[in-house]
Amino acid sequence: MAAVDPIVYAQLCKLFPELTLLQVTDTCLYSAGATYKETGELRGVSAETIKKSLEAARKRLEISNLQSLRLIFLSRVFLSFKLSLPHLAKDNSRLSNAHLSEVDNFISLLPELSLKQAKCVYQFAKGIPADIAAERLDSTPDEIMKMMETVLSRLQICSLNALRVFIFSKLLINLALD
Repeated sequence: MAAVDPIVYAQLCKLFPELTLLQVTDTCLYSAGATYKETGELRGVSAETIKKSLEAARKRLEISNLQSLRLIFLSRVFLSFKLSLPHLAKDNSRLSNAHLSEVDNFISLLPELSLKQAKCVYQFAKGIPADIAAERLDSTPDEIMKMMETVLSRLQICSLNALRVFIFSKLLINLALD
């Protein structure tokens, strides 16, 4: 019998509607630091099955590599937890308005960016593909990509993956300081 019952991870499916329950489970374990072999042992399947599951999740989220899959998974979870639960913050004054959205709270993490740039980075941090981000931001995919290039330049970050690392570190710091 496997140590991990995927049904326990069902709540996370709300954050990842693109993924199956098993993909969410495997991505969660992988993001927590488990290897393919360890994840397989926890689930009672082979390491190869886990590798295929993670690759399928990566493709469904339209992500270029597994490191980004880990960062996107953790960022969505942190954004959901940290930014949508204002009652957990010590300083409730900046989050006291009930109408403040997760996006509005995220924007405060990036004061060096314009509002539209911060909204674009928010979509990126959650792993939203450029075409969907463009629809949400009333833009085109080309404009989104140009905006991301501007963001990289403005923040002096060399790559999109480094931007994901930077955003996740900002989320961690913000969580630790509240």
